[in-house]
Amino acid sequence: MKLSMWILKDWLRDYSPEPEIQNGKCIIQNVRLFSEQLRFSSSTVYLMPMEEEKIVCSNGNDILTLHCDDVNEILNRILDAFDYYNDCENQMLQAIEADCSIEKLMKQFSMITHHLMIFADATFYMRAFFAPDTILSAHPQLKDLLRTRMLPLPALQALNQSSSIRKPDLPAYPVSVPAVGSAIVSNLFTGGLHAGWLIADSADNTYTEGQTDLHGQLAELLCRWLARNRSTKEHTQKAGLFLDILNGEQTDPRQIDLRLRSFGWSSGDRLTLYVLKPLESSTFPPTVLFHHLEAIHPAAFVLFYQNHLLELVNHDLTDQTPFRREFTDLLTSVRYCAGASPSFRRPAQLPDEFRAASIAAEYAPKIPGAIQDFPSALLPYLLTLLQEHSVTDLRHPALSVLKTYDQTHHTELSHTLHCYLTCRCNATETARSLYIHRSTLLYRIDRILGLTGIDFENPDEYFHLLLSFYLDAMS
Repeated sequence: MKLSMWILKDWLRDYSPEPEIQNGKCIIQNVRLFSEQLRFSSSTVYLMPMEEEKIVCSNGNDILTLHCDDVNEILNRILDAFDYYNDCENQMLQAIEADCSIEKLMKQFSMITHHLMIFADATFYMRAFFAPDTILSAHPQLKDLLRTRMLPLPALQALNQSSSIRKPDLPAYPVSVPAVGSAIVSNLFTGGLHAGWLIADSADNTYTEGQTDLHGQLAELLCRWLARNRSTKEHTQKAGLFLDILNGEQTDPRQIDLRLRSFGWSSGDRLTLYVLKPLESSTFPPTVLFHHLEAIHPAAFVLFYQNHLLELVNHDLTDQTPFRREFTDLLTSVRYCAGASPSFRRPAQLPDEFRAASIAAEYAPKIPGAIQDFPSALLPYLLTLLQEHSVTDLRHPALSVLKTYDQTHHTELSHTLHCYLTCRCNATETARSLYIHRSTLLYRIDRILGLTGIDFENPDEYFHLLLSFYLDAMS
């Protein structure tokens, strides 16, 4: 682990250090006694005895003046710091390589810091935390916060207004959090995407520059863990709220609403879920399409779930007509089709809407850019279920009678009956669709009645006949 002069200042606090630190970056990896013959290194701190029982530690323009007359004692103390922090880092790296849980990694952070450590995702939901007893006794209100795993709404709103909280490559920084107090915050990014924050809270709300530097190093280790745990990384992004709902891990309406409001959505927004499906002729990887969708649809979230690529669109924040046009054009260009759920306003319905959109995608026309709405897919889906689970022929006996008669006498009674049913038994409309005279149709209907004895006035039989023609078309 690379140290900074601020970290060394805290480590050597027994020697009443007097800092003159301008840079203070975490770049120090070595310590040497000063000599004019040495070639200077930016990663080394140099020790030099001075008058009046003082020793100067120097790294570039950064200086610590220590009250001590034994330079070897200071040398050994700094070597102890390297040994301690490197050993802590190695233990955590080994745990990460061994695929440890996030809770175990957070607990190991206690080797370096005694603060309350919170890992919050991009919706401010607490994914993991480690809370020393001393912190909980000093801040009783934290127990409720850790139980709900949600920051209070005033804290969410205050953090959201900060210009720093989503900047990449930003060192750890202090921030004032209403209802919690001051904290050290590190922004977490993986694969260029914002994954959340590592937040430290102390019992007395005071932090040294050295503690802030160490916090930044712990954040880097957490980002390493996230990079190895792809599913968790997806959960930590804002879309993770919807993955949590899909997995049944987030069911509390209050927490769902708080997390939605953290990024500008609300529980009453009108949503549609799309399940995307590549056609056999498509060579466009879903992972690449993922980023294309994110780029063109700001009022939507894209996520992977159960090997499906999903897009959840907020139609209260985007115009549906341009969206549908852009979406169709993109699907056409990459040779995908999609299924759409009915619109809904309760995010807790997401598991049901996923099943509906999946059914719609399964029965979408196999042409590029096709989007099948769930109501249009419902009938073929139900017919498939009937066929797959039936142990006998469900079709009305009249169909078999009429087909046999048609083959023998070269008539079209079966087709005539189908048209008559689809025209709701309206003789004029049926005759027009068949391009025959109304009296000809009535003759055919009489013949059908004579052969089958069916009752058009019976709604159950009417439904059975119409269903039979659908089943016949699929067989």
